[in-house]
Formats: sequence, structure tokens, C-alpha cells
Amino acid sequence: MNCNFILTEWGWTGIAGREAISALVFGHSTQAEAQASLSKALKDRGIYEPLEKNEAFFPEALRACQAYFRGQRVEFTFPVEWSLYTPFQARVLEATKSIPYGQTRTYAQIAAAVGRPQAFRAVGGAEAKNLTPIIIPCHRVVAARGGLG
Repeated sequence: MNCNFILTEWGWTGIAGREAISALVFGHSTQAEAQASLSKALKDRGIYEPLEKNEAFFPEALRACQAYFRGQRVEFTFPVEWSLYTPFQARVLEATKSIPYGQTRTYAQIAAAVGRPQAFRAVGGAEAKNLTPIIIPCHRVVAARGGLG
């Protein structure tokens, strides 16, 4: 599996994947820590392929992360490897990916958007499985009273 890294304002950021981005990590002190974090995230999903550094793997996504961590407004339109999620998780995360910049949604709103209005706790579980934070902005999903869940 391909991986690539960049040093950002928030530490080392890394991505991994094949044709699309499978995982993204940030906030690491070293590139080696970022690579270990990527490996762990993928192993937790049952993917044991070795990571091979490939500077041609989505460098534009890493540059977008770098700009984002500098405080610039960035639209993340990069492809995500949806096959790593259950169908319900993928629907939840696709709905989350569509939340516009500067807006939030509640877990209940996401549940309703995916056709399961009573499944707001399951939405929280799906958000917790997000392997590509920032690209899929799970930080925009909040509890009913406005706080993080």
C-alpha cells in the first residue's frame, strides 16, 4: 500500500491507500511515528499490507492538509476508499463529507439523512471509525446540545 508524508504546522501528516485515500493521520513528532500510526489504523481494519513510501501518492492531498493546518480554507475533494467501511458506516461518512465548511450537523441529523432517524448512537460509532479525519470532517458532527460527542 502506498504512503506519503509531509510536515505541517500540526506535526507530521501521512496518508495511505491504493487508488484512493484509505487513511490519514496527523500530529506526529516524526515521520516514523506517522507511518506507525497509519499501519496501526489499517491493521485495526484488517489490512496488513506493508506501507511503501511513494511521493507520487496524492501529494495534493498532503499540500491541502498543510494549508488547512495553517488556517487556510480548503475543500477536500479527494477520493476515499469506501470499501473499508460497512455500508452503514459509508453512508454516514458520505453524509458527513458533504457538510459544508463552517457548518455542523447533529448525530440525529446525520441519522435522518441516511434514512435511520433513530440510529444517532450508531452514527456516533460510525464517526469513530473514520480513517480519514479532515477529509471526512467528523469534527463537524456534534451532539444535540452542540458539544462534541
